Amino acid sequence: MQRFFSKISCSNTLQITLKHQPELYHQMTRVLRMQTGDFCIFFEEDGDDRVYEITLIDKKGVELQQKEVRQKIESDTQKIILFQSIPNKLEKLELILQKGVEVGVDKFVFFEAERSQKLPLLEKKKERLEQIVVEAVEQSWGNRIPQILYLKDTVSAIKMIQEIPSLTLAVAHTDGQGKLLRDMSSRLDIALFVGPEGGFSPVEILEFEKQNAVFLDFGKRILRTETAGMVAVFMMRQK
Repeated sequence: MQRFFSKISCSNTLQITLKHQPELYHQMTRVLRMQTGDFCIFFEEDGDDRVYEITLIDKKGVELQQKEVRQKIESDTQKIILFQSIPNKLEKLELILQKGVEVGVDKFVFFEAERSQKLPLLEKKKERLEQIVVEAVEQSWGNRIPQILYLKDTVSAIKMIQEIPSLTLAVAHTDGQGKLLRDMSSRLDIALFVGPEGGFSPVEILEFEKQNAVFLDFGKRILRTETAGMVAVFMMRQK
């Protein structure tokens, strides 16, 4: 059953109009080719899944009638914030957001590490990235939309975690020496740092050490920047 994140209140009756929700109207009628009598789900931020039946479709809009409320509870109590250095391609950034939502990232913080390559992000592109997150939540049956933040550099990212004392700083590093992922406690709230294609610089590693960071051991293989965070979060969520 198709799920939609709703920016309007999920009342007993919903009206999706071409005038006020043109993209959603187009998706339902043109892309998904939904018809009268079809069922779908709408949910609000941190809300329950509400099952609706389409009662009317015309050139002006879609009308739906609520049929069922399915209680939706996020079971994960551990919070994981992914501090991801900006990759060298936009496609990688999109993949990190999409798959990050699927494996359970609670918040994304992008920053420029010393070895990051420049990747301009215009406001229009940032809006598209936010939409990718929403679509991933819909697809993965979540009910919480992760926030996306953009910081200037590694120093700014470290300063952010210093203001949240409950976070344990974990760093994906490539030297093969560190704590095994399976040994990370599932009770800890994690700030997971992932470096760029060239890895973190010695200066950045020194700064992490000053913050008593836990360096993660990924074994003998070197993972891509768009892969490392996903593997780490998935492993942490399995405990």
